[in-house]
Amino acid sequence: MNSHMVNIDVDPSLENHLKKSNDSVLVLHFWANFQAQKSRQINDVVDEAIKTKVAPIECVLIDVEKYKGIAGRYKIETIPTSVIICKELEYGRVDGCDDSRLMKLMKEAGFKNFPSQIKKFPKEELLANLTSSEDISWDTLLFLCCSNVPEDDGRGDAIVFNLLINSLNFTPVESSGGDKLLNLMKQFIFDGSHLDRSFISIATDSQNAFQADRDAFAISLLKFPSIIANKYGLKTPPSFLPKNFFTRILSTIMSTLITINDRLERGQSSQFEYFARIIGKIAAQGYSDIVYDLITRLICQNSADNFIWRRMGSKMMEVQSARCLESLLRPLLYHSPNHDHIKRIMGDLPIRKPEVRYLMTKKFTTIVFFDKPCFLDNLIGYLASISNDLVVESMKNLVGAWCNERALRTRYYAHHFHICSGLIFVCRLLDTGKIDSQTCDEMIQKVIGGIEIYLKNAEIELRLTGLYAGQVILALFEKGELHLDLEITETSEVLKLKRLHEGGCIHDLSRVSEDGEIQSAQDLGSFRSVQEHDRQCKDKSNDIEPQVNANEEKPSTNRKPKYIVDCINGLLESDNPDWRNACLENACELIRKNGPMTEDYAEDLARALLFLDDDFFTSNFEKDRREAMIALTVSCPVSSANYLTKCFFDRNVVLQRRLDILVILAASSVELAKSTPSQSLPGSSSKNSQDLFAEKWWERVVKERIEQKTKVFPSSSQPKSHINTFAKVAPYFFFPLMKNDFNTPINLMTDDYFLLARLLYTLGIVLDSASQAFISRKMGLSLIEFLWAVRYHVESFVRKAIIFCFCVILTAVPPVFLMENMHHEIVEFQKWLIEVVNKDCDRECVTRALLALDILRDISDSQQRPNEFSFTPLIRKG
Repeated sequence: MNSHMVNIDVDPSLENHLKKSNDSVLVLHFWANFQAQKSRQINDVVDEAIKTKVAPIECVLIDVEKYKGIAGRYKIETIPTSVIICKELEYGRVDGCDDSRLMKLMKEAGFKNFPSQIKKFPKEELLANLTSSEDISWDTLLFLCCSNVPEDDGRGDAIVFNLLINSLNFTPVESSGGDKLLNLMKQFIFDGSHLDRSFISIATDSQNAFQADRDAFAISLLKFPSIIANKYGLKTPPSFLPKNFFTRILSTIMSTLITINDRLERGQSSQFEYFARIIGKIAAQGYSDIVYDLITRLICQNSADNFIWRRMGSKMMEVQSARCLESLLRPLLYHSPNHDHIKRIMGDLPIRKPEVRYLMTKKFTTIVFFDKPCFLDNLIGYLASISNDLVVESMKNLVGAWCNERALRTRYYAHHFHICSGLIFVCRLLDTGKIDSQTCDEMIQKVIGGIEIYLKNAEIELRLTGLYAGQVILALFEKGELHLDLEITETSEVLKLKRLHEGGCIHDLSRVSEDGEIQSAQDLGSFRSVQEHDRQCKDKSNDIEPQVNANEEKPSTNRKPKYIVDCINGLLESDNPDWRNACLENACELIRKNGPMTEDYAEDLARALLFLDDDFFTSNFEKDRREAMIALTVSCPVSSANYLTKCFFDRNVVLQRRLDILVILAASSVELAKSTPSQSLPGSSSKNSQDLFAEKWWERVVKERIEQKTKVFPSSSQPKSHINTFAKVAPYFFFPLMKNDFNTPINLMTDDYFLLARLLYTLGIVLDSASQAFISRKMGLSLIEFLWAVRYHVESFVRKAIIFCFCVILTAVPPVFLMENMHHEIVEFQKWLIEVVNKDCDRECVTRALLALDILRDISDSQQRPNEFSFTPLIRKG
């Protein structure tokens, strides 16, 4: 027996043991000889707890038969019973052999009452214990896990946060342990100064004393919102949403940067690169605007008259990767009042780093586009302030994109205007005296070729703005007699370019003071109050009603796609809901208007429509989407049917999509069966309107003359003949749906019986649409073999569909073929129908079976075989 587990000798000795409960957890274990085996189990639990040091424990074994007074004092009613005593008071008790509850109570009692004696426990084990206890604060947790770290040192906070992140992966969401972990993390991030203390400890750790822990801490902070969102989903606490979480992190980082600046001014070393990398990675996750508001903007303000802040801003840009740097540069170029603010923290970085050079001379000028000219004004102005060669390189890239005829056909107008504006800014700031003649001749040749392209362009705004930009470039490189004066109508867009060329640019003046300079925060210690004031201003600005300018041009709300390609691209856009809804609403009309000309894009359009989701809760979304898919399948039946039937058996396709495919195929087959070859599709006629009018007029004249000279004798009316246009494409709708492949991801015989029934109904409708056609014979024979395999399905819904398909076979397949080539199958199916009538418990199945037998008898009578399919069903009661 362990030295901490003793047997009580006499009654008074209990008081001595109770005094020991002031220093450790005292377990009074009441047992008896008739329950010796169970008592030994409890003894093993206590002994294990003492060995593993989950808490300082003393255990006293009390025989209730010998010491009835003690048992009566603690009101022992069950044997065995364990009573936990802390500081001479009862903490809790366990009746019976509940090992897990006893261990839990011992742990909680030790953690709450004697934390100073728990200093050398393993950290992972201690965290597992803490998640099951209550009322443990962050300071207590820090003391227990990192007792060897001083209380004012933030290294312990980072270590404990890393441990909590690791333990979060193994903690259930809906549990007290999960709630406890979230509460502890909220204390660390938002309550108190724990996060500030951690960042300051990292900033002052010039010797890299705990580099591994701080790197893990950075990773934990960056992935924390994703971990919480993936684990808790819609139940994620609002404070842990990415925007709120990163706002708190960036505000704390800015406070730490102020501390770093103070230390550097006093000549003390500090760590800055660590925080610069965190800032860049937060911006790369899509929160670049928050980074600009809380970090970059304030660094620009303070760098006006402080070299240390300027050096910190430059260092923040230098250490970034290309992806992070792009996220930091976009809002900086977009919101800065002039390029001087950019130069303060960027320096000559485009000259020293090729990736920065590519971003600023190629990607920002030609590949991406922005709606405000001040972006290009800041960009080109900054490049011109550090090197004329960078402006020349930007001009070459812009001219190459401007005169690219193939790209011009698919380019948005906003992108085209962005390129033209870039050319205007380049021409305004370029020093032509430093350009060699070879470059000038090359630019002149490209511009002349580009002007020819724009002269042939049918889009008015594209042509006028492109010609104006070309004229400005030629005027820049004008030599001798070379002069081009184009007659360009001064539209609103051309006037905008003209104002830019004359030196004007509309900046975002919300951040600019009257003298054109951002007001600097002189007192660095007032960062918190400035931030609070900005937040209050934002709250007040929500109550201000925007003023509407009567002369302002309103965007067109009746924009419609003109081409199938535009419609496909619009359906795939997720950032522009209005345009996507317009494409969906007009897709059906556009498809029917183009008719067979849609064939080249049929599969792409079918894919876009089939997997389109109602992300914006659009009215009539399902109706418009289904009508567009039916129109597409009618216009391009072969391509659409091949794609839809293939998707029906594909993996990772949800049930609703498979049901949509069946509905579309059934509706399209019905519409194709009703159409006639005389109904020519739009755009299929090669004659112009005048020829058609002349032809119809001549036909009317001839018809009138014939009617005047013809005597009509009354006769019995004959039914008009009808050519089924669906018959030639019916195999593409029908046979792929009866795919017999064990590799398909759906199990039609068991779990997916509802889908099987809908599939049978669709097959019946498709066969009925090809009724009495030559292909209906093969289709009917294949379908009845398919039905034979599933006729004894346990679900009545499936049996109803089987009877429906059999009735369609009887009416759609020629009767002669039924009696001669399918006689054996029909006889076997008749026996099954009689069995359904006599034994099936579903009334509707019985009714449908009787109807099918009546149809079969009528067909037999019509083929002069009156007694071949006769039957006498049993009379069922009820």
